[in-house]
Amino acid sequence: MADQRFVFRDGTRTLELPNIADIVGFGLPPVELGTVERGWRRDGQTVQWTRYDARPFSIQFDVDGMTYEAAASTRRAILAFFAGRRPISLECTRFDGLVLTLTDIHLAAPSAHVMHQIPFLQETLQFIAGNPFFTRAIPMSSVLLEAALLEWPDADGLEWVEDGIEFSSAEDEITVNNNGDVDADALVQFMGPATTPYIKSMTTGTLIKVNRDLGEDDILEYDSATGRVDIIAADGSRNNAYNFLTDDSGILRYVPGVNQLEFGSAGGGGRIRAGGTEYYASL
Repeated sequence: MADQRFVFRDGTRTLELPNIADIVGFGLPPVELGTVERGWRRDGQTVQWTRYDARPFSIQFDVDGMTYEAAASTRRAILAFFAGRRPISLECTRFDGLVLTLTDIHLAAPSAHVMHQIPFLQETLQFIAGNPFFTRAIPMSSVLLEAALLEWPDADGLEWVEDGIEFSSAEDEITVNNNGDVDADALVQFMGPATTPYIKSMTTGTLIKVNRDLGEDDILEYDSATGRVDIIAADGSRNNAYNFLTDDSGILRYVPGVNQLEFGSAGGGGRIRAGGTEYYASL
């Protein structure tokens, strides 16, 4: 398998299978089609939608050439690692050095070898990954919103609010790259202070805007993977701000390639941090 590495992780435990001979199932995952009949005496069907199903895959490896005791110990450690039936992850290092992760993995078929075959073990383990995509985190990057808020001065004969009213807003931009195969999930944090903060994708036109004021220690967090919009206070408590989204707000995700985000507010300063998760349909 050249310079590629495959390491299973379960919390703090790790397991790297020895002498991998082959892996089957790391191409495109199974595709499920939703279809309807085309009609009376018409050929075929009409495809309504498609989606990827869970990913089955198998890994073939061997411990040939070990003593009976060493081979038995290696085999016992492998079976013990998956004995808890918990979902685990697989960290895959590709030939080009890119590290991708497959999650929600379960052992789908047990070992079939008998005891006398242990010293000559060439084993094939079968797995299934509930999430068919390989994932990779998009590192968080930040930009400071430094443009000062201008205010209209008091005027004789007019009843302005104290200290005047705002007539301009602050805005800036940040770039996020999605190197994956499909749309990536966005994780964006807008740090206060800010008045009616917004985030807009100049690439897709999607807007996220919240009719709330952020204090100096508040953080507005948007996470498309969970569908949550929260205001995080200084003490770490989260307050659901989804109901404060404006009617023209949508679902912000990153298309493959370069994504330009504009962010700003009707008042205040603040800064933004933007990252997320990329998805790869195959290794």
